[in-house]
Order: sequence, then structure tokens, then C-alpha cells
Amino acid sequence: MLTPHLPWERPSDLQQPDDLALRDIILTLWTNFAATG
Repeated sequence: MLTPHLPWERPSDLQQPDDLALRDIILTLWTNFAATG
């Protein structure tokens, strides 16, 4: 299953550690928000 790309995400960004870290933070916050309702 492919993960849908975020609006600001481009294939070249996958090589940028900062962007990966930012995505991880956003996904973590979103997961926490979704879990808590």
C-alpha cells in the first residue's frame, strides 16, 4: 500500500532529513489528534 503524498511533499524531499523529521512530527500529532478525537 502506497502512502499518499502530503501536499507539500515531493519525491526529492524524501532525501531531506529535515523534511522526514517534519513529516514524522506532523504524522505523530495527527495520529494523537485522531486517537483522542
